Amino acid sequence: MKSISFLLDENKVVNTSAWLVSIIQFANKIHFFDAFDIFDLKMKTIDYTNLNRLQTLISSITMGCTYTSDYF
Repeated sequence: MKSISFLLDENKVVNTSAWLVSIIQFANKIHFFDAFDIFDLKMKTIDYTNLNRLQTLISSITMGCTYTSDYF
């Protein structure tokens, strides 16, 4: 199945559904998500060591993941 890439802000989101991309584009066009700007949700941050990243990579390869991504 071909995937569709949709760029939203600085993050690249890869989807396999054209409907999802269309819905996101429409929501952005009508400024649907602007109402959530005032929503303040405390997010935790996690710092991974190089060993943690290597363990995750090896585990994902072992499990058969076809895609791996790491955002810094």
